[in-house]
Amino acid sequence: MKRKSFFILFTIILIVLMVGCDASTAANMTANNAVAAPAVNNSTGNNVAAAANTAVSTAPEPATDVASTANSTEDTTADTTNDTLNTTNQTAAAPATTTTGTLTEDEIDSLTFMREEEKLAHDVYVTLYDMWGSQVFINIAASEQTHTDTILGLLELYNLPDPAVGNDIGVFTNTTLQNLYDQLISQGSQSLLEALRVGAAIEEIDIIDLENRLATTTNYDITTAYQNLLSGSENHLRSFVSTIERQVGEVYTPQYLSQEAYDAILSGQTGQNGNGQSGDSGNGQQGSNGQGGQGQASTGQSTGGGKGYRGGRGNGNTTP
Repeated sequence: MKRKSFFILFTIILIVLMVGCDASTAANMTANNAVAAPAVNNSTGNNVAAAANTAVSTAPEPATDVASTANSTEDTTADTTNDTLNTTNQTAAAPATTTTGTLTEDEIDSLTFMREEEKLAHDVYVTLYDMWGSQVFINIAASEQTHTDTILGLLELYNLPDPAVGNDIGVFTNTTLQNLYDQLISQGSQSLLEALRVGAAIEEIDIIDLENRLATTTNYDITTAYQNLLSGSENHLRSFVSTIERQVGEVYTPQYLSQEAYDAILSGQTGQNGNGQSGDSGNGQQGSNGQGGQGQASTGQSTGGGKGYRGGRGNGNTTP
């Protein structure tokens, strides 16, 4: 009886222990499953984080494109601005190299005449230098070559024919200038003094002609060229007068300009009102307010209206 009771008790204890082991195992499995679950969740989280990182890594690209686009826009704007400035600068410089309108017949005739008149001065000086060897002639001849080339440039700019094309020294298309050249060479061959007086006379005539032509044009190209030539002729006149006084010991008297205009040039003044033309040695009649009468010079005749230096202007022509 005792033995049977012990066996029953032992069986109960064994059952209890088995149930406990199963419960513990189940609990451990549940716990393990519970612990493993976050690992799965962590994997999901990593996937989310990876996705987030991917999103972050791809997000800056549009920002970079925007910045690149902005920089490109700024560069384009800067280039456009520079192009505009360059165009503006070119436009500002344009009057010096481009035409400013259609020329009148008077302007065309003026350029054609001045082309050969400046050539005449050059040719006379080269010829007189060969005769007398005075350095003033060859120095001023080089300047006169620049003058006639300047007028040639204007003829080419306005597609006008060159009257001096193919003409050698001493050869002119304009018959008046051809005759003038021949007369001046004849006079200048007489003596060094007469040669120097010829040089001074040419510069006086150039000054008068340039002043008259400046009064009849508003064209920018022509006006600029004539003003430069006028300044050159004034300098040349002063050089010839100085050479006459220094080498020959003579006091030069103006042959075509009024005394007032001549004095203004010799003193370097500008903007003086002239009083017509006077003949040499006091033989010419003095005009007034730019309306000179007829005056006889020792080297020739001055007819028509006289004019002074950048002041009152006449309308006459000068012939030696």
